Amino acid sequence: MTDSRTVSAQDAADDMRRLLFTAGVVLSVFSIGAAAQSAFVYHVPLGFDPALDGLPSMALRTVVNLAAGAAALGSCIWARLPRLPLSRQLLVIVTVAVVVAVLRHGLQIVTGVYLRPTPQVSAIELVSTVVVVFLSLVLGLMIMRSQANLRAQERAAVEQRLRAASALAALAEEELRVRRSVAENLHGGLQGRMVMVGVQLDRVIERWRAGEVDESDRHALEHVRGELETLREREVRQASHLLYPAGVDTGLAYALTQLVRRIPPQIEVEMHIDDAFDEELDGNTPSDGIVIWRVALLRAAEEAISNALLHGAASRIGVRLLVTEGDDPRVILIVDDDGTGISAESGRHRGLALSDERLRRLGGNQRLSPSPWGGVRLTAELPVHAQEPLRSAPGGNS
Repeated sequence: MTDSRTVSAQDAADDMRRLLFTAGVVLSVFSIGAAAQSAFVYHVPLGFDPALDGLPSMALRTVVNLAAGAAALGSCIWARLPRLPLSRQLLVIVTVAVVVAVLRHGLQIVTGVYLRPTPQVSAIELVSTVVVVFLSLVLGLMIMRSQANLRAQERAAVEQRLRAASALAALAEEELRVRRSVAENLHGGLQGRMVMVGVQLDRVIERWRAGEVDESDRHALEHVRGELETLREREVRQASHLLYPAGVDTGLAYALTQLVRRIPPQIEVEMHIDDAFDEELDGNTPSDGIVIWRVALLRAAEEAISNALLHGAASRIGVRLLVTEGDDPRVILIVDDDGTGISAESGRHRGLALSDERLRRLGGNQRLSPSPWGGVRLTAELPVHAQEPLRSAPGGNS
């Protein structure tokens, strides 16, 4: 993997090359054009062969102009212009333009291009040089910054595609993990309880065939009925939720609402969903990729609530779903509780680790901190733009 410092150095070198090339081309054209104009229109003989008619003067002027241009470019290198903030870049460009203008006119006088220039001629030379150098460097700066922005956009697009691919791979891994968990649950708890129910029914059937049915058998059947109801409510529903969280197709807000409704009634619950979390962010026609995005936040909420109830002895839980504004809007889930607080093992909890991994694959993160209520606060966030490369995943509307 390429070191980020190496990439930054390469970017700075690329930016400098673009700046120098653009400004250098403009300054070179100006150097030759200005020398030609001065030599052929305002030619002052320098004592060379008259048959050459001005060409020596043009060559001398060109050398002076190119030297001034080289000084301007060298100043940009010395000041490390691409690495400066925009305000300082403009300040450096103005300073360089003024200094180069004075240097160029001084060279013109020293080399004899102008022997005794009038104030008007000097002013024209100085102002024209300042304008040309300033415009040349600003043009180079604009091209450099546009290329840098394009480079950043391309890298962001690549990162989004990689995150989407990673998220889809995570979906397959998650599906395998859930299938294994469901299989263990069915083979262990559910199968064992079904065997016990079958034994009780066999015993009642045998007593019925022998004509020995009494009140105890009625109680046994009622117990079997209760066991079946428990299996339906707890084991089967739990297996179904492991396979596919309830309400996730409808939307994240709806799925969170369904999750909160399953919290025991003796627990005080506060829930708030930001108005900005609207149909555009939480539409009801998701692709598999958007489901991944929703499930990542939903599983984080489940882990936070589960830990608050099982390990934190919480009596109050708050769930908030927010959307930040700006160039990089993010969906933020905050779960607070008034339990016993953060333990040394909280950060190493397997469920929290899996939740954090899901979020990071999508460019998000998860963190634990003390809650204002005295317990634990879990904050999970995902960038809204992480949805975009996932919308074309199988099952979507693309």
